[in-house]
Amino acid sequence: DNQEIYVIPALNLDSLDLVVNEGNHWLRKNLRSFDDDHDGFFDEDRAEDVSGDGIVSSFDVFDNTNPSNPIYLYTYYEGIDNDLDGQVNEDDVGYTDLNRNYDSYWRDGGGWSPDTMSQIYPGPSPFSEPETRAFRDFALNHSFGMAYSLHSGINATFFVDDEYGWAESALYWNMVQDYIKILPPSYTEVYTGYGQEQYPAASAILAGGCDTWLYFERDCLAPITFELYRNYSSIAPGAETVLVENSTHLILEWKSIYD
Repeated sequence: DNQEIYVIPALNLDSLDLVVNEGNHWLRKNLRSFDDDHDGFFDEDRAEDVSGDGIVSSFDVFDNTNPSNPIYLYTYYEGIDNDLDGQVNEDDVGYTDLNRNYDSYWRDGGGWSPDTMSQIYPGPSPFSEPETRAFRDFALNHSFGMAYSLHSGINATFFVDDEYGWAESALYWNMVQDYIKILPPSYTEVYTGYGQEQYPAASAILAGGCDTWLYFERDCLAPITFELYRNYSSIAPGAETVLVENSTHLILEWKSIYD
């Protein structure tokens, strides 16, 4: 009778609509318009489904000079030169990664980029976005002992780090032991594979992350992120289609994080 559970189905509703209805599964930012290429227009050259299969494909490019060990170079996305300036997707939709926009270690930890085109751009200032301000105002009026956040990325479980590693190492290690019993192995193997209680992540304080803010600013002991699906580090063999393979380059097409 003295505990309450709050459920927020989605924080980034505008982008969720685009992800679901336009097949752009790669977007993690909000839809605040921004002129990335400084031509006076906004979001005029975006990733889009050119092939008409309902999905915006991504393409991972590798240096293939050593075929036994291709080296990842970069990723690009399906699209065309909408504004006829000779570039493709240079002014895409999306502005701020909301999970880099909180006022704790903002632009001071890891996992962010100053490039406005990056999917981990943290915004021009902490809480610059209406979505993060809405959650901030909600959280300031409540006290949370634990918070679960569902993200896209890899199958994994992430806890808050301080400058020494896990912010609550004993507590988090005990939680990992519980999760081993109820979750697929991929959600805990990053920890159990090391076989130690103190995961060495001293440099992994997430800059401007929601969990970081909840722990350091709102005294929430266990803000936890569950990553639910793919990035390149977690794909299974055969998940991507080979488009180009020669003595210099390997290009793989990935259609959907949901396959």
